[in-house]
Amino acid sequence: MFFIALFPIAAALLSWIVFKIFTVILLQGFYKKKTEFSHIAAEMIAEQDLSKGLQGMIAAEKIKTYEPMISEKISAFLDNKLQKKMPVLAMFSGDKLMVQAKEVVMEEIMESLPALIQEVAQQEFNNEKIAEKVRSSISALPGAEWEQKVNRLLNPLLSKIQIAGAILGFILGILFILCLALYYYIFLQGVK
Repeated sequence: MFFIALFPIAAALLSWIVFKIFTVILLQGFYKKKTEFSHIAAEMIAEQDLSKGLQGMIAAEKIKTYEPMISEKISAFLDNKLQKKMPVLAMFSGDKLMVQAKEVVMEEIMESLPALIQEVAQQEFNNEKIAEKVRSSISALPGAEWEQKVNRLLNPLLSKIQIAGAILGFILGILFILCLALYYYIFLQGVK
């Protein structure tokens, strides 16, 4: 009778082993499908409209937040570097002309910078180029590094599946014991 009590534990262990083997086989499939995964990820990226997000990042309002830094750099350039390269301008240092030059340059930069950044972004960061970069990056990963990344991503999920398998096996073991007890009391009680 004592051995029957061990049945749920044995069923849980056996179920956990079966699910462990299943997850190892599943992981082996992921390891072998690196290039297919890279193509799927690249297709998903190509389907996304990344230009809207990019436009939000380079909006004129966002660039305005960098205006003080840009102004400081232009001032430093006009006051120091430009005067060293063109000593004739040293006469105008601090004059109204230099202040006006700074204002004109700043105004032009702040007006043209969003359009310039957007044009460069559209040419260099279109969906197809990003998708190709993702595809080549995933395909170029060494096998061991790919396995490590897949393990880090999937191990929490697969561990939960294995634990669920052990719990399922334990519950089935208890149900088996209940069925045996029910069988004993219904059919074998009357035999005595």
